[in-house]
Amino acid sequence: MDFLPDPLIRAAVEERFNEPVGYAPPYGTSGVAGALADFYQHRHGLDVPAEAFWLHSGTLQAAVLIFDALLEAGDEVLYFTPSFRPIREVVEAAGGHPVPVGLDPFSERPFSPEGLSRALSPRTRAIFLCHPHNPTGYVFSPEDLALLAEVAVREDLMIVSNELHARVLLEGTYTSMASFGGEVARRTLVLSGATKSHNIAGIGGGFAFSRSRELVDRIKGRVGYRLGSARPLQQAAMVAAYRTEDSPWLVETLATLRRSRDLLRDALAEKGVVSSAPTATYFLWSVLPEDDDRSLARLMRDRCRVAGLPGTDFLSSDRHLRLVYATDARRIGEVVGRLRKEW
Repeated sequence: MDFLPDPLIRAAVEERFNEPVGYAPPYGTSGVAGALADFYQHRHGLDVPAEAFWLHSGTLQAAVLIFDALLEAGDEVLYFTPSFRPIREVVEAAGGHPVPVGLDPFSERPFSPEGLSRALSPRTRAIFLCHPHNPTGYVFSPEDLALLAEVAVREDLMIVSNELHARVLLEGTYTSMASFGGEVARRTLVLSGATKSHNIAGIGGGFAFSRSRELVDRIKGRVGYRLGSARPLQQAAMVAAYRTEDSPWLVETLATLRRSRDLLRDALAEKGVVSSAPTATYFLWSVLPEDDDRSLARLMRDRCRVAGLPGTDFLSSDRHLRLVYATDARRIGEVVGRLRKEW
C-alpha cells in the first residue's frame, strides 16, 4: 500500500532499538506467540496454544518449504484461478504439480464444487487456499470452507491456507480455515502475518499455525534450518499488530479502502467494465465485455495513463485486469477523473 505504516508498529520497532538487536529471542518465551494466541481466541474464538505458532522470517519461503515437506515429486496440489502467480510457483518450486480450479467472482456462485471434483486425481495431495483471494478479493464462505474440509478428509488431503489478507476485511465476516476442529484441524496449516494489513512487507516476517501442534512440529522438523525464525524487529512489529482490537490506523485505512474501491468500481462501470465486488484485500478484478477481446491493461495505460497488472499475470485472459486501490484519496480522484475524461 502507499500508506505509511501503523504508528503503533513504528513506535514498537523504534522502542526495540533501545535493547540489543542480536539474535532473535525464542518466540515461545518472548511474548509474541502468546499475543497471537490471544488474538485468535478473542477475534475468532479459536483455542490455539502458543506452542502451535511457528514464527518465521518470510511467508513465501515458508510456503515452499512446507510443500517440500508435504509432497513427493509430481504430487498434485489444487489451487484457485485466477491466481496470484507465486501460489502456483511455490508448488512447482517444491517439486509438485499445481492443478487449477476455476473461481468466478462475477457469478452468483463463484466457487464450484463440481470444478473441485473434476480437478481431483489419485495424485492429489493438498489444497493451497488463498483466503481472502488474490486477485479477486473473494472471501470463501463458511459453506465453501466446509466443503473443502469435507473433501480433504474424504480424499486424505492437506490444506495450506494463505490468510495474509484476512485483516484487510472490508465487509462481512471472516472465517479462518483453522476454525474446523477434529480431523480437519489435523490436516490444516494456516499462513498469516501483518505484512499486508499493516503495510510492513519491507520488514517481513510471518507465522504458520495449526490447531494440531503435532502437525506444526512435524513440518518444522522437516524444514529444519532452511528457514530462520522471525527476527527481533519482525517480532516487535507482530506484537504491535496483533493487539486484540484493531488500531485507529487500521480502522481508518479500511474505511479509506472501502471508499476508494467504490469510486473506482463505479467509474469503470460507466465505461462498460465489470468489476468484482471485493469484500477483502485492496484489489479490484475487472473485465471487458465478452465481445471485446482487447487488452484492458493496455486500454487503461494508453487512454488513461493508469497502470494495472494484466489478467495474463494471473493465469487469466488479457481482457482482465487487477488494479490496486490502496492509495490516497487524491490519487484515486485523479484516476477516476482520467477514466471519465480520457477513456
